[in-house]
Amino acid sequence: MDPDDIYLNENLFRELYDYNLKYNLDITEFLVLQQKEGNNEIFFPKSQFMNHSHNFNKNIIYQPELSNLLYHLPNSNEYSRTICRNIWNKMIRNDIFIKASNYIKEDYYNEYIIAGDDMLMNIVTYQFANNFSNIQLPGYLYNQRKVSMSRGGNDELKQIRAKNFICYYQKFFKYKKDYKKDINILYYEMKNLNRKVFIIKRNNMTECKSILLDLFKHILQEKVVSIQFQIYLQRLSLYYQN
Repeated sequence: MDPDDIYLNENLFRELYDYNLKYNLDITEFLVLQQKEGNNEIFFPKSQFMNHSHNFNKNIIYQPELSNLLYHLPNSNEYSRTICRNIWNKMIRNDIFIKASNYIKEDYYNEYIIAGDDMLMNIVTYQFANNFSNIQLPGYLYNQRKVSMSRGGNDELKQIRAKNFICYYQKFFKYKKDYKKDINILYYEMKNLNRKVFIIKRNNMTECKSILLDLFKHILQEKVVSIQFQIYLQRLSLYYQN
């Protein structure tokens, strides 16, 4: 969990455990409340993107549907068909978590991974899980801070976050190839890279530029990459080369 958040229900884990046993679940998601910095009001966000839970009609979701529901729909803001990637509002069966950890390996979690460290873990965890469900049980209080490890900060912190995302994209690309997933979903993931481009170039982060150009080259070699994605990567490549 994030260091500035808290669990609201002292019986949360017992209730989740009993719920998991009852339905033989691999992953159970519970509800998240929020609080803005400097404001004592606790609220349940209306935005589907921010409420950290899904909005499916089904009580339990099974494979192969499960591992394909981690992404919002291309060119839309409909997050109601997705699964929240945060790991702190879930109970996960231990053997599933270990399989995911073994796939990712320790080298991913180096000094660069300071933000969004649970995104990749959740993606892989859902790959190995057999099923998923949620429970209408408020259990987590997420504090929205104006400046945190995942936003704001000085230039040094921004550079580390840029390296952070590059590591994520590399591993994510490998996952997509290993499990024969649609490579084009990377296009929608990598839009976040636009925020890092200026930092990488301004600070002449040569190693990062080299890694990204190599990654772009490998992605473009995939026959399934859409024209839209090709144009995006080619433009980024020209930007870094210039």
